[in-house]
Amino acid sequence: MHQPRVLIVEDSLVSALAAERVIGQSLPGARILRAQSCFEARLLLQTYDFDVSVLDVHLPDGSGLDLVRHILGVKPSANIILMTADPAEELSHQARAFGIGHFLLKPFPPDALGNAARHSVNLSESEEQGSAFTASLSQLSLLEIVQLKCLAAATTRLDVSSHHSFQAGSIHLANGEIVHVEVRDEFSRVVARGEQALARIVTWRGGSVTELTPEALPERSIFEPWQALLLNVAQQCDERPVEPATC
Repeated sequence: MHQPRVLIVEDSLVSALAAERVIGQSLPGARILRAQSCFEARLLLQTYDFDVSVLDVHLPDGSGLDLVRHILGVKPSANIILMTADPAEELSHQARAFGIGHFLLKPFPPDALGNAARHSVNLSESEEQGSAFTASLSQLSLLEIVQLKCLAAATTRLDVSSHHSFQAGSIHLANGEIVHVEVRDEFSRVVARGEQALARIVTWRGGSVTELTPEALPERSIFEPWQALLLNVAQQCDERPVEPATC
């Protein structure tokens, strides 16, 4: 079952804890993360994909509206709840201009926030189910599978296993760029990282690929654009033999 992930950006600790409690009651099992500034929020947004973001307008180092622009620039379909104690009509106009469906003026009843969060998550799940396909593809090379995920600008993790050895590998992507690859032995020890690991994985003679939702991005080991990286790896594969099945 999908566990929704919620971001609360509120500089008041009391208000943030109250919002967390209300949302936790409305969305049992939700993973709720808090930030007290634009800077902290951007760090979390770089690491996690949130189903809904709850933003205060006035923050110590900027405006919640700046975060709205940032979030929508990365994910135009993002679900955002904007809250403020500022009664200025201009703010509500700006919220509507951004397409924000929930604009809450403080103080508001707890149910207003809980209902907005529940509606936003339900909308997110219905959009995801309505726009995504589930597929089982065969006769594709690993490089072709990775290329498809890069072209889709995916943030994902591909776990790869070999049919002929006890080795396994993971390929991490962020917004379509390959940011980390590792190979593990039969004892789950990391034996290769970065481009070297990717070059090793693509020589495996058959295997399976499982796509997982990353909990957090690992430390980056690859900095080259994906097009150049896959070209280099493909050239390396042409220049060396396939690894033996006993490796």
